[in-house]
Amino acid sequence: MGRQSFAIASLLTAFGLAGRYIPQDRQILNGAEPVLEVAVVGDYSKRASSAYTKWEGANSQATVDYYAGARAALQTEVRKQPDSGAYFRITPIDDGANEAQAIDLARQLMANPNILAVIGHTTSAQTRKTASIYAKARIPLILPVATAQAAVYPDGLDENLFGRNRRLLNCYRLPPSDDNAQAPAIAYLVTQLQPRRVHIIEETADGGAVYSKPLGNSVRTFLQIARMSDVQTPREVSDSSVEDTVDTICRGANGDDVVVYCGYSKQAKAFLAALAKRQAPGKAAPRIILSEGCQDLDEDRSSGLPFLRMSPSDISRCDNDSEGMKALRAIAGADVVSANMVFGYDAARILIEALKGCDEKGIGWSRACVLDQLQTRPAFPSLCGGYSFHDGESLVSSYFVYKSAGFDGKALPKGLGEPSAGGYYEIPARRIVQVGAQAKGNHQ
Repeated sequence: MGRQSFAIASLLTAFGLAGRYIPQDRQILNGAEPVLEVAVVGDYSKRASSAYTKWEGANSQATVDYYAGARAALQTEVRKQPDSGAYFRITPIDDGANEAQAIDLARQLMANPNILAVIGHTTSAQTRKTASIYAKARIPLILPVATAQAAVYPDGLDENLFGRNRRLLNCYRLPPSDDNAQAPAIAYLVTQLQPRRVHIIEETADGGAVYSKPLGNSVRTFLQIARMSDVQTPREVSDSSVEDTVDTICRGANGDDVVVYCGYSKQAKAFLAALAKRQAPGKAAPRIILSEGCQDLDEDRSSGLPFLRMSPSDISRCDNDSEGMKALRAIAGADVVSANMVFGYDAARILIEALKGCDEKGIGWSRACVLDQLQTRPAFPSLCGGYSFHDGESLVSSYFVYKSAGFDGKALPKGLGEPSAGGYYEIPARRIVQVGAQAKGNHQ
């Protein structure tokens, strides 16, 4: 069967979204009809001149990373349904990081019978607004980056859409949720650093109510349960309040304090710059822990302040010789790929494995069959191990900490061991589970 190119622009025109796509991008597929689609939804609003490059904007880079990963997975193994001759393709859809636009797009996808599944959205806020719409149409939703617990726990819906704990049945999250992993991992790290005082910073913009504030409150709860003596009430930060927030923190703060920043790279960069400017000469700055949403700051040392950053994965521990990692490196044009590229690849690969299961059962591809596979299969492969889901949440294995240049390695907990080739330290799963179990025990 011959091959042909499908321009992404023509696909998006069908959704009334002409112009909102990655320029100069083409998806090569075996030519056959009907073609089912997997929509990769996120913030493509800050476009660049090539299909894969560093984009500007708070969320755009994460979106293009997991889209590139999903595309690489499809190219590595194009899937055909043997009986009908149907194929599926990856379609990038732009929600503009706008909740109203995301809701409108979700309704369009819901009404399109060719949509087999959705990968996205980039933020937990957009995911929370749209997940219930996909659920009503029984569209499988794979979450490559949205980690907030609330993203898949909306209120006021048909009871038949929910599983245990009122969680939407159609949602499957690849990085573990904040409550299950990041928050207890931060709490473990803070307790081991033995600070005099803990300051927690929460963003108000860009979905702060869904991601930043719940994460900050969860970290505070874990620290209080661990009997930390001086955990400050979380403070909000916005474009207009950065200086005031920093001034408040710096009154009496020193190198014995810890600042936990819950948010994203764009606002965190402004916060670190203000903190560096406010720091008195010769006085040690507080030790800084950034949430995983600040990954773009790993290579940005403009503030001069060292930090630790949380991460759900360490790509340097993956099998670099695998076909998937080779494909990602080829797209990125670099030896190092991002965690979001791997999550995107894994999301598409999970769907491919689900469709293989449909083939083995001798039934056609459908949303229902994909959901059945997601619900019943004990495990799915990934580039860095595998996924096992419980109520749609990936089970916690380990969590990781990136140490920027200049951070005093002697201050790190001895239990973290030596860093990997990528500069990440591992918080063993037993430590995370230990913190979580302690929290549950104290609430009983």
